Amino acid sequence: MTEVAAVTVVIPAFNPGARLARAVASVRAQTFTDWRIVVVDDGSDEDISTYLPDDARIDLIRQENQGVSAARNAGVARSASRWIAFLDADDEWMPEKLERQLGIVTPGVSAVHASFDWVLPESRFHSVRPPLLDLAALLAGETVCLSSVLVERRTLIDLGGFDEGLTHAEDLDLYFKLAAIAPLAAPEGILARYYTHEGGASTRYWTAYRRRLTVLRRAVERSGGDPAVVAAGRTGEDVARRLVAQQALENARADWSRRNPEAFVHLARMFRVTPVTATRTVAHWLLRMDPP
Repeated sequence: MTEVAAVTVVIPAFNPGARLARAVASVRAQTFTDWRIVVVDDGSDEDISTYLPDDARIDLIRQENQGVSAARNAGVARSASRWIAFLDADDEWMPEKLERQLGIVTPGVSAVHASFDWVLPESRFHSVRPPLLDLAALLAGETVCLSSVLVERRTLIDLGGFDEGLTHAEDLDLYFKLAAIAPLAAPEGILARYYTHEGGASTRYWTAYRRRLTVLRRAVERSGGDPAVVAAGRTGEDVARRLVAQQALENARADWSRRNPEAFVHLARMFRVTPVTATRTVAHWLLRMDPP
C-alpha cells in the first residue's frame, strides 16, 4: 500500500500549456518533501501529460470539463492526506512555502495562507502581505491567493468543498467559511506567485464582481447579524464597487481607442455602480473634448 503523504497538492488544469510545468516544478523544489500532487485535467484539448515529469508522486486524473470548482473537489476526493494545498496551474511557490506554513500550525488551526507576489501582465509585481485574517478583515477587502492556502482536509470536506454552482468567487466563498471557524494566519515572507494573464478569468470583471457580492452577502447572512461582520460587509461592497468602476473605466478606454462600441457597455456599468464618479468622469471628457 502506498504511504499517505502529509500534504496533497491539488492542481486543476484546463489547457494550461507549459505554465503547468513551472507550477509542478515549484512543488518538486519544496524543502518539505512529504507531499503528493494530484493534477486534475478538466477536459483539456491538449495532452497535459507532456508537461509532467516522470515522478511517482504525481497523479494525473481526467474528467470532462466541469469547471475549476469541480476539478478541485475531484482532487480533494482523490487525497487521503491530512493537509490539502491548492496551486493553480499558472502559479508557483517559493521553495520554503510548505515548510514555513506547517511550521506555524498549532492545535485548532485548520487553515493558513501566505503573502504572495501578484504578477501582472508585462511582469509588473505587486506584493500582497495580508496580516492575520479574520472574517471581518476578509469581508472588508483583504486579499488572499488560493495558491497560497493550506487547509486541513477534514475541515474542507465538512464545509462541503468548493461550491460547484459558482463560476467566479468560489475561492472567496471558501475563505469566508474558513475564517468563520478561525482566523487564517500566515508565516513570514513572500511564499507564492499569482499570475494574472490577459484573457484570464480574473479579467472577466463584471461577472466576477456580481459573484463577489453574492458570496459576500451570503457570508454576512451566515453570521447571524454580528454588527462587526455586517459593517465589514458594507465596507467590502464599497471596495468592490470602486474596483469594478475602475475596471469598467479601463475597459471603456481600451475599447474606445479601438472604436469598439463595447466602450458604452463598460461606461453603463460604471454609471450603475458609481453614478456620481461616472458623471464627473464623462463631464471631464466632454469639457476637455477628450475621448475616453
